[in-house]
Amino acid sequence: MRVCFSGFTAQHIGNGTKLGYGPVIDLFAAALRDAGVEVEHRRMTPGEDLTQFDCLIMGQTPVNAMTGTYIYGALDAIARARSCSVGLVFMIDDWAVKLLGSGVRTYAKKPERLVKELFEDRPNWQWANENLAHLEQVLYAMRDRPWPPLLVPKFEWGDPSKLVEPLNSKKFVYVDPSAYATEYPTVIPPDNEKYGAWVLGILSDQRKWTDSLGLGWPVSYIGGKRSKAEKSMKEVDLVQRYAQCWGVLSPPYDHAGSGWWRNRFVYAARTNTILLGDEAEVSPIGDTYRIKASEVEGLTVPQLRDLANAQREQLESWQWPKEKVQQVILDTVREAVEEAKT
Repeated sequence: MRVCFSGFTAQHIGNGTKLGYGPVIDLFAAALRDAGVEVEHRRMTPGEDLTQFDCLIMGQTPVNAMTGTYIYGALDAIARARSCSVGLVFMIDDWAVKLLGSGVRTYAKKPERLVKELFEDRPNWQWANENLAHLEQVLYAMRDRPWPPLLVPKFEWGDPSKLVEPLNSKKFVYVDPSAYATEYPTVIPPDNEKYGAWVLGILSDQRKWTDSLGLGWPVSYIGGKRSKAEKSMKEVDLVQRYAQCWGVLSPPYDHAGSGWWRNRFVYAARTNTILLGDEAEVSPIGDTYRIKASEVEGLTVPQLRDLANAQREQLESWQWPKEKVQQVILDTVREAVEEAKT
């Protein structure tokens, strides 16, 4: 079986991220490779021969997002997959799920927005201008019809209805990719050398939330310009920073409690570090996560170690083994391939 992973963004086509943060789609691709599937991971070119593949797994991001650099080839592949008898599966890796549907509806009203001059540096922009009517039909279908089976990165715990409520898909397939999160050569210091401090890796400014926590320990904000953080950091270095401190902060999403997969949960556990999150989000994991900052900061070093160990055990009790990750994705692909033949 041959499968191609692709989609709208640089992460979707296998280009990774500037700071080495492992995209979810890479973890899904690794799982299928381990399952014995021949996998390509690249951008799609309009009009290319799709019959070389049995199935396409297409990453989705809001069609009005500036990050959708490779959207034209992706939309063309989505449009032609069924006529080529090629299976089609969607996947998401962006927590802003509500924007997926609203973006399609917005552009379906005025499809010419797809090819506005702002996007003229995108690959195949001229082709898209000449074939806008073709792309319009894809937008209408994505707006009006159920999406293909949708791979959703999600922990075993949590209420998925809070996450996927805005979407319409034939089938939601929830996958916990934790076992495939990159193993870094992290050095975990002795307990007495770990700092009483919090680490927050962020993409947006979360100081309103952190201010509400009444933190006594210092906080290291790690992120880009939008987050107003002190500095950016490669993921391997951020995970090492986790290991050096006793606390990792995890701000809430608007679908808190859904179980949306976040690698910071995994890396906090792996580095024997305590994770403090919004109660609505972390309470489904278990009692060890239902803690307040003041409680954590008041613990002795041995008590901090005990809490970190207990959190790790509780989180890992939910984690899928690699074999289950492989099987669930593989079954989804097989079903899509069989459907494409009918």
